[in-house]
Amino acid sequence: MSFDLLSESYPKARKEHICEWCGEKILKNETYYRYTGLHDGDFQSTPLHLECKKAMQKDLLENGQEEYEPFAFKRGSIESK
Repeated sequence: MSFDLLSESYPKARKEHICEWCGEKILKNETYYRYTGLHDGDFQSTPLHLECKKAMQKDLLENGQEEYEPFAFKRGSIESK
């Protein structure tokens, strides 16, 4: 599987979103992390809580995980639900 990163941003939410890492709401007016890219040729836009982004990076560094199961982790943690 391939992923080509197109952009990263830290917007303030204008509406609620669902964090791809933990499955919890990103509330309106909350700053969050969003990355967009092409995953096997399909456009993907992914919102994450700031603490979930850090957990995702930790998972990559400690476990070499480049892919993850959406909504499978506790908020801000690499611990599975």
